[in-house]
Amino acid sequence: MEKGKIKRSHIHFKKQKNLRLRFLLILMVLILLATVYIWQRVTVLTLANEIERLNVQIDKQQEEYKYLQVEAANLSSVARIERLAKEMGFIYPSFEQIKVLPEAKDSANIEKQSSIKKIWTKLKRISP
Repeated sequence: MEKGKIKRSHIHFKKQKNLRLRFLLILMVLILLATVYIWQRVTVLTLANEIERLNVQIDKQQEEYKYLQVEAANLSSVARIERLAKEMGFIYPSFEQIKVLPEAKDSANIEKQSSIKKIWTKLKRISP
């Protein structure tokens, strides 16, 4: 009779051991899933902060670009350049000092000039 009791308690012990193993396995899986979820959330928040920081940096760079465009326009204005030239003693050249250089003779330029001459002669014939 004691053999039956040993077998029953041994079976009960195995069932209890299997239940503990299942519980530990489920607990480990839940801990792993919770860790993965927390890691994912931290990564998402870190990336969101980085995106926000980069957007702020982009806005600042765009503002600086607009400011530099305005400054470049002011510095390259004709009135400013004339004023600076006068302060430095520059004067406008006389008509005799101006020399016009002929254009370079390349095949594309020659073709363009000949087509312009043809159009001009046709226009002269048409116009009264």
